[in-house]
Amino acid sequence: DGFSLAEQVRARRPEIQIAFLTAYDEFVYAQKAMRLGSVDYLLKPVDCQELEEALQRMIEAVDKRRGKGGRVVNSQAALDADNPIPDPTAEAVARRIGEHIQTHFSEPIELNALASRFGISYPYLSTLYKRVVGLSPSKHIVALRIGRAKEIIAAHPDLPFRRVAALVGYEDPHYFSRLFRSVTGQSLSEFKDTHFMED
Repeated sequence: DGFSLAEQVRARRPEIQIAFLTAYDEFVYAQKAMRLGSVDYLLKPVDCQELEEALQRMIEAVDKRRGKGGRVVNSQAALDADNPIPDPTAEAVARRIGEHIQTHFSEPIELNALASRFGISYPYLSTLYKRVVGLSPSKHIVALRIGRAKEIIAAHPDLPFRRVAALVGYEDPHYFSRLFRSVTGQSLSEFKDTHFMED
């Protein structure tokens, strides 16, 4: 089976990068794959973008091993030190991650590190989270930030938009402005004007 093969490859040729492509949507399998050093655990039918991203991570890992550099993710950066999850099921992990996002959405959140914290790949985390919560982690973060931005604008209409952007977690006010329009269908100014016309 795939796990046995991965164990043999890891023992004989540790430099070889491994990824799993499977129809088994089981959290324990995903964790086992990550413990074997798998770059990813992709579910069928596979999303082409996720597959490309997995291949890119494998290339970067090979380049890093050869001394060509590569991104190193701090797997502890995304979560504060806390107690182990008492119920290590897929749903429990999704709820725990959701709690972290709800509390820290206005701060930088490294989703790859968040996935690593629980011993799973980000694509699997995204699939799991969407199944349990109804949104992907990234879309949930955006929804929370835009919702908070609306509250800030309503409560502090004189606050510069760049300050609003910073308060909800965006360093680039232009990106925040484009994202706000994409999510709400209104520019920041239009939202503020409409809100106070209604009041």
